[in-house]
Amino acid sequence: MKKKPIAAIISGLFIALSLHAQNTRINAGWEFQRLNEKQRQVEIKNQGSDWSSQFNIQHVEAQNKALAIHPDTLRMEFGQLSSAAWERVGLPHTPFVEPLVVLQQWQGVCYYRKQLNIHKKDRDKQLWLEFEGAMHLADVWVNGKHLMQHSGGYTPFIVDVTGMLHADRANEILVRLDNRNNPLIPPGKPLETLDFCYYGGLYRDVNLIVNEPVHITHPIMADEVAGGGIFVTYPKVSEQEAEVNVKTQVANKTAGRKNITIRHTLYEWSKEKGRNKKVVSVEGRLVVAGGATAYSVQQFKVASPKLWFPDFPALYVLRTEVLDGKKVTDREDTRIGIRRIEMTRGKGFVINGKPLKLEGSNRHQEYPYVGNAISDQAQYRDMYQI
Repeated sequence: MKKKPIAAIISGLFIALSLHAQNTRINAGWEFQRLNEKQRQVEIKNQGSDWSSQFNIQHVEAQNKALAIHPDTLRMEFGQLSSAAWERVGLPHTPFVEPLVVLQQWQGVCYYRKQLNIHKKDRDKQLWLEFEGAMHLADVWVNGKHLMQHSGGYTPFIVDVTGMLHADRANEILVRLDNRNNPLIPPGKPLETLDFCYYGGLYRDVNLIVNEPVHITHPIMADEVAGGGIFVTYPKVSEQEAEVNVKTQVANKTAGRKNITIRHTLYEWSKEKGRNKKVVSVEGRLVVAGGATAYSVQQFKVASPKLWFPDFPALYVLRTEVLDGKKVTDREDTRIGIRRIEMTRGKGFVINGKPLKLEGSNRHQEYPYVGNAISDQAQYRDMYQI
């Protein structure tokens, strides 16, 4: 059997990512400061699970929140920020330009800030800041208020800033990043014991998401297993017919109950045209109480589907619309591939009923000089070459 690179399979597993219609990339106009110019800094103290950390006064004063930053530390750092110059940067960004061959990457604390302006018509809508990647302990303030701490530089996170942004003046976003060794953050091992580097910085996109009060939830904010946002599965798949199951979570941030319509329309997808020929459309009613969320589950059949396979990566676009009366309050296009994947004892990996031998490579998101802060095009080039 012909061997397939695992990159093709992985790309197939992620082709159901949603494209949010109200998503604005805010990568430009950031400012940056690195608190320490040294190439190497000591690991974080008093945040581990060892005996000495549990009895340190800093740990106690932080109200036993294992990753909390002590107020004295912040006062000292904010003092440094106020007395030094900010460098203007764009994202993705690395906090330290490394040598071609990295033996000991820079580790330490750095800050990013941005002045964000919003339109008056968006002030009272649902407003979220989406950070696609921040390495690797991140704290976020908006207009002086600390809103979130996120640990783990490989996972995105969302900051809900609804009702916090001004329309008549700029809003300040401040981000503190700490990529020093930390036993509480995976991989949890000191950098010097690893065979790869976890660099620093806001190394992926940051987005401003604007939503109406009645909207499709964000799967990361929903934080539910196999739920939140739009979740597509394929109960039955064959060359003759496929069943597509769509579970959609809708939030109602108004005070009153809403009787809404959820409409799904499936289109063929082409590289040249994007959404192409319409395949099928279904819709259903959903009642959502004020201040609550609810799920709509709809299923439809596709006759003679074009199945996704590494040799023939056929794609579809699922357009999901939320209607409050005749008004479309939210819309998302989800690019999907109809396929069924199984792991079997006898045949190994099986896709669409056919065994497939997998061969793979170990590829890190790392480039010379800039570490992880590489463009989407560079990521694509790697996948293409693999």
